[in-house]
Amino acid sequence: MENSRMQLCCFSTEDAISNYENAIKFLFRNLRLEYKIETAGPREEILEIPEDALREAVVNAMVHRDYNEKGANIQIDIFDDRVEISNPGGLVSAIKKKEFGKKSISRNPLLFSLFKSVDLVEKVGSGIGPPENY
Repeated sequence: MENSRMQLCCFSTEDAISNYENAIKFLFRNLRLEYKIETAGPREEILEIPEDALREAVVNAMVHRDYNEKGANIQIDIFDDRVEISNPGGLVSAIKKKEFGKKSISRNPLLFSLFKSVDLVEKVGSGIGPPENY
């Protein structure tokens, strides 16, 4: 198996919002940046992976995680050519593989509601599309 450049096992002891923020900070700190300068104004910093896709993937990992699996945490691995965000649990049993990306059932509706209340999600199934499109 290929070794990752950086790895973070996260979401263990802090509150959900702090865990989310720490995961995003980890990604921003460890992903490569491109600098775009078009005018005399401030430069634009562009992450190697679009910020919206990263935020969506972290929220999805948290909201769809199976929290009944003790000791199993969400993991973020940064490789030279990709980022992998994995969580324990697999697909919710009510969703068939062919429905993945078309149908959404939250495993953790209270966590989903918390993220909705702080504008980290809009509504069930309203994601930004498959991350490979970015």
